Amino acid sequence: MADSGFPTPGTIAWLDLMTDDVEVAERFYTGVLGWTYATAWTPLGDYGVARVGDRDVAGLMTTDPGVPGPASAWEVFVEVASIQMTLASVRAAGGTVLQEAVEVPGGGRIGVFADPTGAVLAVVESPPGAGPPASGVPGGFAGVELRSADPEVARAFYTAVLGWRTERSLPDRTTFLLEGSPVAGLAATSDEVASSRWLACFAVADIDEALLAAAQRGGWVAGPVTVTSTGRMAVVEDPRGAWFALVEPAGVAG
Repeated sequence: MADSGFPTPGTIAWLDLMTDDVEVAERFYTGVLGWTYATAWTPLGDYGVARVGDRDVAGLMTTDPGVPGPASAWEVFVEVASIQMTLASVRAAGGTVLQEAVEVPGGGRIGVFADPTGAVLAVVESPPGAGPPASGVPGGFAGVELRSADPEVARAFYTAVLGWRTERSLPDRTTFLLEGSPVAGLAATSDEVASSRWLACFAVADIDEALLAAAQRGGWVAGPVTVTSTGRMAVVEDPRGAWFALVEPAGVAG
């Protein structure tokens, strides 16, 4: 958090699950990640907040059938100082603006764009005091990763638009850095995850147990568990088609 009380630009600010069946999604993520939920009414419709203990992890909302895009998908939000300036940079760097800046309940403003390889990312100007997703516990936020059809194009785009820097963390993976600290991962798309997309990652104490729970509840595990710089990781598609990742990081106590 910056001294002004505003979240730091360039950090991961929030995660939303847009889904065509909130009840199915809630049952699934409770069974896999142990989430509980609180619901608030907003002018945009009921908004669920997933929680670990007394801490907020992510939002859940019913997809608007009139909005183009997948029926169910995780949306990653990055904090920015100015949405207008960021979206101008998106256009200059070869991206596509999908949603101009709009105000949302709670005092924030958001915009949405696609990078040149097709991965969709949201940006937000959060109000003072807004906090990041709960992390450091099972069921909590464990980072984000971009699976890109062209990692070099993606690397150049996000360094230009968001001011991130990069370093090679493994032969097939790159880490985006903000002031020297990791902020996101970057890897090439795979046979299982064939299109460019941002993955929200959530921590689990035992990834094998979590993957079994996901499969038993209608999820699909996309490929084997891999070892990354952040821990053992696997990509999962939930029962409504939203993709995300589970990570068993070192140091997360069950």
